[in-house]
Amino acid sequence: MHSWHWYVRRIALFTAGIGSMLGAVVIQFQWFDAATLAAAPVALLAGLLGLLLLPVVVLGGLRAERRMRRATQQH
Repeated sequence: MHSWHWYVRRIALFTAGIGSMLGAVVIQFQWFDAATLAAAPVALLAGLLGLLLLPVVVLGGLRAERRMRRATQQH
């Protein structure tokens, strides 16, 4: 059973990966038609949001794991 931190961390990694890959593909192939122009900002924002959330999620997860380890050692 995983803690909620594990799931949030996976979602943040997935979001950052997908957003940065989509952004890179759009920039690389210069697919600047109307559909791509509508999707590109969403992909880039998702990637940026994932990258911004990543340190928060990782630090929160590490803190929670440390807290759980300390609690199990005390008993």
